[in-house]
Amino acid sequence: MMKYLNVDGSKMNYKGVKSVPSKVVNLSDLNGAITVESLTEALKESFGKVYGLPVHEIRSSDIPEEALEERIRFFSSWDWRLGQAREFSTSIEGRYDWGFIRLYFGVNRGKIEKASVDSDGLEADLIASLPGVLKGSRYEGSALAEALSSLPVETAEERAVLSDVTELVREKA
Repeated sequence: MMKYLNVDGSKMNYKGVKSVPSKVVNLSDLNGAITVESLTEALKESFGKVYGLPVHEIRSSDIPEEALEERIRFFSSWDWRLGQAREFSTSIEGRYDWGFIRLYFGVNRGKIEKASVDSDGLEADLIASLPGVLKGSRYEGSALAEALSSLPVETAEERAVLSDVTELVREKA
């Protein structure tokens, strides 16, 4: 399971401080009799002890539909998910017929403050213009794709590069 939870160390750093990997363990290795139901009950009991309050279950049918929809909209919003995010740096990369590209981003409160690019692609002018159009954008695939759509392309090669980079940011940002 650890191989699926490992992230390339260069992908995500917070102010240059590397995270310490935590151990992952299957709970059934610690308690062979554990079930989803017994874990649920133990969590409820623990919650009650920690907060000193009685625990009672709330079903979605107990919540007015309008209030539930409002909370769903709120917690799904960009402002909630990314707008209050701490500063971080990340990169995304891809390899294509025309070459390799890696985009680096410095993100604060969900917006790109710094951007740079490494590539061995031959469309150097287009590739060099990428950071400029991405700065100031939300770090979100659709917003980055929209920013890239403002770049003028003149050749089929440039169109291929821009198409691949647009798809890359849509999928990985």
